[in-house]
Amino acid sequence: MDQVSNAAQAGGGAKREIVLVSGMHRSGTSAFARVCNLAGGALPHPLVEPAVGNELGHWEPAEVVAMNDRALLSAGGDVNSVVPVSPAWLRSEPARQFTAEVEGYIARLGDGPQTWFIKDPRIALLAGLWSEGVERTGVVPRFVVAFRNPWEVAASLTKRQLHHFPDEVWPVERGLSLWLNYMLAIERKTRGLPRSFVSYEGFLGDWSGELSRVFRQLGLAPPQIDEEAEKAIGAFLRPDERHARHEVLQTRSGLATRVYEILLERVADPDGDRAALDKAGQAFAASFDVLGGYIGALEARTLEFSPLKAEASRVEAEARALKQDVQTLEARMMHLARAAASSVDAAAPSEDSALQRKHEALKTAHRQNVLAFQTVHLGHEAAIAQLSSKFENELQAKDELLTESKRELAAVGRALQQGAQEMEDGREAYEALRLETAELHGRMRAAEAVLANAVPAQAELALIHRSRSWRLTAPLRLASVLFGRR
Repeated sequence: MDQVSNAAQAGGGAKREIVLVSGMHRSGTSAFARVCNLAGGALPHPLVEPAVGNELGHWEPAEVVAMNDRALLSAGGDVNSVVPVSPAWLRSEPARQFTAEVEGYIARLGDGPQTWFIKDPRIALLAGLWSEGVERTGVVPRFVVAFRNPWEVAASLTKRQLHHFPDEVWPVERGLSLWLNYMLAIERKTRGLPRSFVSYEGFLGDWSGELSRVFRQLGLAPPQIDEEAEKAIGAFLRPDERHARHEVLQTRSGLATRVYEILLERVADPDGDRAALDKAGQAFAASFDVLGGYIGALEARTLEFSPLKAEASRVEAEARALKQDVQTLEARMMHLARAAASSVDAAAPSEDSALQRKHEALKTAHRQNVLAFQTVHLGHEAAIAQLSSKFENELQAKDELLTESKRELAAVGRALQQGAQEMEDGREAYEALRLETAELHGRMRAAEAVLANAVPAQAELALIHRSRSWRLTAPLRLASVLFGRR
């Protein structure tokens, strides 16, 4: 029950199923994979060993992690890259080779009728390639997308990263960008496939109900959880090990918060309205048009410190080992000194003197090693200071460039706003002119009608004028005299 269960035990299924469990780190992917395992699902072995931050286990296949790391490195990133994987790389030959590697890995799992749960957060960044590789084996890929409040994820990442790597630059904003990169990528690449979204908070609050919902949305047989499995799951999800027990954070506004609210809606409706997420993805991608190169340069500069940190760690380890040897020897010397003081053996003084000389020689060697370590350490500090100064100068220059760009963008925005107002004014003037023109056309048509009716009358008047009859022409002559016309 701890590793593999065939589908007959899990509800009567008769074929192999592949469920890919992914999402952002610190969002419950490990907890969900282990619960599915305890409920009868299969986890490919060997698994990544537990570590600080995941003392209860990662529950992800070591081979899958290695495959994904190689692919991300080929794409120019890594597991902590905030820059989206390049679309050009996704169409490249290394990407096609990775898809074939996924296909081979799935094929090696065998054709037995069991449900495999393959968990790795990195799958989120390569979801399209993973789904294609699984489909090549004749199996429909199913995705479980785990997510969590991005502000809690960012706080957890900052705490963990700075604990292990105190020299890294890891503000909360970096965690939020990483969360957006993961969640927008996997949401986009799993559309049209069987998928289910799992809120970490919701899963911890009602793991049984959430597990049943996920299996139902993925088209899997209902999980068969007996009394033994229920006890094991309850012990695994014990409250004191929940990483959600961070300080309660007030959720702030912003792109990450908007995406989180949309994902909460996707729990009940995995294929809901896509427009809002498309808009969020466009906004996230647009941010790299201006700052992508800058962020990439910062990431590359951070990597330059890695060899220095590794060398400093090695020298520190050697110094600690040497110090331990000296302490052990001093303890032995004290023991021998006490023994010599109570002994009447004549050889004891000479033996004590030899040990004393050896002790002094080791202390001298230790002092020399300490001095050497201090010299190396000072050199590293000088190099780090030089790199830091250069980094700060470049950062200031980039900040100034960014400030100037913001001013220019503001000016363009004002110009566009003014142009829009002028266009609106012109539109209103055009509409007034159009109405006036229509009115004039109406008047012209009326005048033409009057003129058309006047033509016969003018002809009759002309005949009367040309007539020699006094009776006919007398009224016209009288009207001419009255109105001053001929």
